[in-house]
Amino acid sequence: MTHNLSYKRMKLTKDIYRFFVPFAFLLVISSSINAKDCEDAMTTLEINQCVKADVDRAEVQLQEVFKSVLERHNHNTVLLALLNESQRHWQVYRSSYCDALYQRWISGSILNIQALSCEMDLIRQRIKLLKTDFLLEPQ
Repeated sequence: MTHNLSYKRMKLTKDIYRFFVPFAFLLVISSSINAKDCEDAMTTLEINQCVKADVDRAEVQLQEVFKSVLERHNHNTVLLALLNESQRHWQVYRSSYCDALYQRWISGSILNIQALSCEMDLIRQRIKLLKTDFLLEPQ
């Protein structure tokens, strides 16, 4: 039993490093990217950095929208608990789905763009759903 658990931890650690190390690298580099640089992006690395910067901005927007949703419905503790739970599940879904897409493109230079585009698409969808379902007044 202990051996099986140890194997699972080792595999999870290996998977985390394989997926997140390239993104951590892009995160560090993307902090110095500005809009002008992205207009002139030509190489795969430059494009990846720009897309990563866009994803980071969208993630901040998602956090702000989610915070607004929680503030708007702070009187309903059941709803708050369900929203927090759904957000955790959505984050796991996003990670798993985009990891799968990353694996699909693992042998190509387009793999980071595909995974980052996946994140961006899912973040935008989540923002739209949260706004529509929890910030707009019912008609």
